[in-house]
Amino acid sequence: MAPAFTVFNGLPLELRQLIWHAALPDDEPEVLVPRAAHLDLRGRDTPLEPMTVDTAFPTLMHTCRESRDYVRHHSGLRFRASPKGHCDVPFRLFRPDLDTVFWDEDQHHCLWAPFYTAGHDRWLSQLRHLAVPSATAFIGQHTTDCIMQHCPQLRSLSVVFPDSADYNWVQTRFAEPERRRKLRRIPPTHAQRIKVVFDAWHYDPEHRITLHDLLMLFCDELNQHGENIGGPHEDCAGQAWTIQSESESNLHCFAQTFVEWRRGEWVEVCANRRLPRT
Repeated sequence: MAPAFTVFNGLPLELRQLIWHAALPDDEPEVLVPRAAHLDLRGRDTPLEPMTVDTAFPTLMHTCRESRDYVRHHSGLRFRASPKGHCDVPFRLFRPDLDTVFWDEDQHHCLWAPFYTAGHDRWLSQLRHLAVPSATAFIGQHTTDCIMQHCPQLRSLSVVFPDSADYNWVQTRFAEPERRRKLRRIPPTHAQRIKVVFDAWHYDPEHRITLHDLLMLFCDELNQHGENIGGPHEDCAGQAWTIQSESESNLHCFAQTFVEWRRGEWVEVCANRRLPRT
């Protein structure tokens, strides 16, 4: 058993704070769902509102009073009241290099709406990870044209389904989780086995294809930009389909579902948040 370190409280405050800072965890990838207020839909040439994402409580919040105070006032995290969590929950500024933007159906038209200003284009051009619901992934090449045009730095593009169950309707609309959420990849072995109902016009339940084939159709649309699609990317151990480009990095496509933290584990929740088909 390692000897106990009993002189920590005798160290100078500045040194203790350096130790607390070194013990802070790295930022975790989170999911941002932009809202109309963030996007400034009236088209005014003003800066966008600061984008923020909910994140996890650092373990230092549970160590002692001094470490908890350090996190609250010196870590860069901020806290806001959560009616669902019945406490103050931590959040931080959105990081375009780490976090994923989920462009839900209500905001999807903004990718090509005429509200654009230089500020919007600058924000979109910084994005590295974008996710769209399956219901809007196949509404025409105009969608992929706009994604590729306004988000040239993308490194991952995900199609999000309500859950990873068999026989999902591609056109199914759903509401994303309201509390802290993450996106979880559907494994390729699962994607090759499960089937989805894919008929954009007649909702034909007999028109079923595997999720693997559905992603390949999505990549085919992206290939209309002159890119070259390959099979599952070797560096991802079969986790993604890759669009080869002339840039140093390639764009990876994923199938994902939302998960939410409940009772000590991440669980799929959007299966119960489906909206009526129109």
